Amino acid sequence: MITRFAFEIVLGLLIVISLFFIVLIFKKTLSIKKRAKSNYANYKIKLSSAEKRKKVLYNKELLSKDLSQSLFSKSFSILDWLISIHKSK
Repeated sequence: MITRFAFEIVLGLLIVISLFFIVLIFKKTLSIKKRAKSNYANYKIKLSSAEKRKKVLYNKELLSKDLSQSLFSKSFSILDWLISIHKSK
C-alpha cells in the first residue's frame, strides 16, 4: 500500500517536472522566435536605410556629373563665342 502510494507520488512528480520543462522549452522557443523576428525587422530597416543612402549618394554623383558636364559645355560655348568675336574683328 505504501509502496503504491510512493510510486504514485513519484510518478506525479515526474509528470509535473516534465510538464514544467516542456513549458520552459516552449517559452524559450517563443522568445527565440520573437528575438529572431525583431532582429530580422531591424536588419530590414538597416538594409532599407542603407539602400536609401546609396540612392542619395548615387543621385549626388549623377548631379555632380551633370553639373560638371554642363559647366564644361558652357565653358566651351563661351570659348567659341569669344573666338568668333575675335575672328570678326
